[in-house]
Amino acid sequence: MKKWLLLVVTAVVLIGCTSSNSEQGERKQPVQSEEGDATNIPDWLFDSFRQKFSQPDEIKKESITLVYLRMDRKNRAPEIAAFLTTSHMEGWFVLYAEENGAYREVYAKGEPVYGLQVHGAVDHMISFVSGLGGSGVQKNNYHLIKYTKQGYKEVWNGVAYDVLANGPPPLHKKFGTFFIDEHTGTLYYKQTAYNYNEDFEHVSSTKETSQVYHYDEEKDVFIPSS
Repeated sequence: MKKWLLLVVTAVVLIGCTSSNSEQGERKQPVQSEEGDATNIPDWLFDSFRQKFSQPDEIKKESITLVYLRMDRKNRAPEIAAFLTTSHMEGWFVLYAEENGAYREVYAKGEPVYGLQVHGAVDHMISFVSGLGGSGVQKNNYHLIKYTKQGYKEVWNGVAYDVLANGPPPLHKKFGTFFIDEHTGTLYYKQTAYNYNEDFEHVSSTKETSQVYHYDEEKDVFIPSS
C-alpha cells in the first residue's frame, strides 16, 4: 500500500550541522541546519536573503533555516535552500546554487513558508508549502523544485491546505497530500474537500479526488497521466 506523504503546516526541522566547503562538496544526503544556530548561516547568504524582506534590519541569522541538497550531480558544491516566515503575509523560500566558484540565486518564492520536504536518495528534489491568508481565508500550495536541463525550476504544484471560513456559504476546507514513488518517478496526489453550509460544526458534503502524474522529460514537468 502506498503511503501518502503529508507535509505538516509547521516547518520540519532536521537537526544537523554545516561543515567546510570541501566537506559539503562530498555530501550525499541533505543536511539541515539547526534553527537558532547563527554560526551556520554564511554572511553572503544572510546579506542576500535579508534584503528580500520589507524590514531587513529585523531579520536575524538565527531565524533562518538552511537545507543542503544534491540536486545536480555534475556540480561538486551542494545547493542551499533557505527559508524564513516573519508573518502570515511575508516570508521567502530561496534556492542557491554554485556557479564559477560563487553561489547565486536560482529560484525564489516570496510567500510565508510553512513546511518543506526533501525527495530522492540521489538526485534530490525539494518541495515546500507556502501561501497567503487572513480573515478566515488561507490557501497554501505545494511547490516541487527539481534540477532539469532547463535549470532549476518548479516542476509541479498542488493544493496543500485551502480554507474559506468567512463569507456566504458554502464554506470549505481542503487538504492535499502527495507521494513520489522513487522507483518509478510517479507522483500521486490526493485531496479531501469538506463543504459546510453554515459553520464548521456540521459537514454538508465530503469529496475525495486523486490524480496520478508522470514526469515529461521533454517539458521537464509532471503532467497528469491519462
